Amino acid sequence: MKQWSAKTCITFKERTNEKAFIYFFIGGSCFSEVGRTGDKQYISIAPHCWNAGDVAHEIAHALGFYHEQSRPDRDEYVTINWDNIVESEKVNFAKYGPSRIDSLGVDYDYNSLMHFEETAFSKNGQPTIIPKQAGVTIGQRDGPSALDIKQMNLLYKCNGSCKDNNYNCRSWARRGECHRNPRYMRVYCKKSCRVCNAQGSCMDRNRYCRHWAARGYCYANPGYMRPNCKRSCGICYG
Repeated sequence: MKQWSAKTCITFKERTNEKAFIYFFIGGSCFSEVGRTGDKQYISIAPHCWNAGDVAHEIAHALGFYHEQSRPDRDEYVTINWDNIVESEKVNFAKYGPSRIDSLGVDYDYNSLMHFEETAFSKNGQPTIIPKQAGVTIGQRDGPSALDIKQMNLLYKCNGSCKDNNYNCRSWARRGECHRNPRYMRVYCKKSCRVCNAQGSCMDRNRYCRHWAARGYCYANPGYMRPNCKRSCGICYG
């Protein structure tokens, strides 16, 4: 949950009596419905998915994200080897039209948390998805990519939002909690901790930033990318 709330305006709270809510349970596989159902919404987290990236992947489904390789434009970026896919799993490789998937103008992202790996659901160990761009890796589960963050912010109209999510944030910030307890404060007290950059100061300093971010350099080379490619790395909102 923190992987999403740290870089977007989305927050999570424990359910009391809300009709619409997410229910996590330990199932035999990892799955989630896509988008808000308006009722009890199940997310299954099997033991082999007990890592932050896999859980963030399933949460993204509940928030409205489809798999990256299901985008309408996917054939421009990947080749699907249908003969190598387990028959019962071919539904996971379906391509949807723009009436179902609106990418909000965000480029196709090989580094997306929502992208399958090259041998996903392979019946013979051979690739099921082959990127058309040489040298890229797909299927990472470290966390949301820069473009994932950008797309989530666009979807929920987070851009420019800078707010506190607890009445006590201002008082805590004065007492120095932004430094003593940054894991909580930088997520839930963004305004008081002054970690929200103004839109005008959120920019890329190199014309190749967008290209590098799509190739995963925000994670591979954060020492350069975070200060010089803020917009492309999606770190302008905390």
